[in-house]
Amino acid sequence: SADGSLKMPPLVETTDVSGMIRLYLRVLCVTVVSLIPVMLFAGYSIRGLFLGTVSGTTALVSVVVGLAFAMIYYPACLATIAVWDNVISALNPVYVARVIRTIGVDYFLVIGVWFVATVLTTLLTFPVFSPLAAIPVVGGVLSSALSLWVLFYASHLLGYAVYRHSPELGWE
Repeated sequence: SADGSLKMPPLVETTDVSGMIRLYLRVLCVTVVSLIPVMLFAGYSIRGLFLGTVSGTTALVSVVVGLAFAMIYYPACLATIAVWDNVISALNPVYVARVIRTIGVDYFLVIGVWFVATVLTTLLTFPVFSPLAAIPVVGGVLSSALSLWVLFYASHLLGYAVYRHSPELGWE
C-alpha cells in the first residue's frame, strides 16, 4: 500500500527466509521500544497500587495515557520501518513525530478507523452481542478472522496514507 497499490498481493513473499527473520526482529524491536511508555505507566501504577501511594483512578489514568501514546506513536513507527527498513529512524521520536505531523488528518483517521473497528470486533467476540461467538470452534475462528482482517485493512489504510504523503515525507 505504501507503494500505491490498492490491492493486497495474493501471497506473501517467502523466498528470503533470512530476510523475513531480520524484518520480524526489527519489527519486534520497534514494538518493544514504542511500548515502553505503556510498560512504564503500567509498572508505576501496579507498584503504586500495591504500596498504596497511587489511587485506582490515578493508576487507570496512567495506563490509559500510556495506551493512548502507544496507539498514536506505534503505527508511525511501523510505517517508518516498513518504508525505510531502518530501526534507528523508526525509533527516533523526532522523526516519528514529523511523520505523524506530515500525514496529519489522514493518520488520525486511520487510527480512528482502527480503534473503532477493533472495539467493534472485540464486542463481537462476546456471546451477548454476537450469536456466532457462542458456537464453540466456529465462533472463535470467525472472530479471529474478522480481527485479522481489520488489522490488515487498517495497515492498508496507513500504507496508502503514507503513499499519498510520500513526496512531503521524502519517501519517493
